[in-house]
Amino acid sequence: PGGTAVFKPPNSYSSLIESAILSSPTRRLLLSEIYDWIQENHVYYRYCNINWKVRAPFFVRPLC
Repeated sequence: PGGTAVFKPPNSYSSLIESAILSSPTRRLLLSEIYDWIQENHVYYRYCNINWKVRAPFFVRPLC
């Protein structure tokens, strides 16, 4: 953004998803809320030109 270099964070997608879920008081988020959290907390995903979002349904094991 604005000529500033933005690099992809070293986190795996599963790590980003886990961080998003753990940030929620209820430990539950809709997929769209996970995407919003990632974009709000990692500038790279807000501005990257590639399609990084999961299109197919996936299963996430409960964290507890």
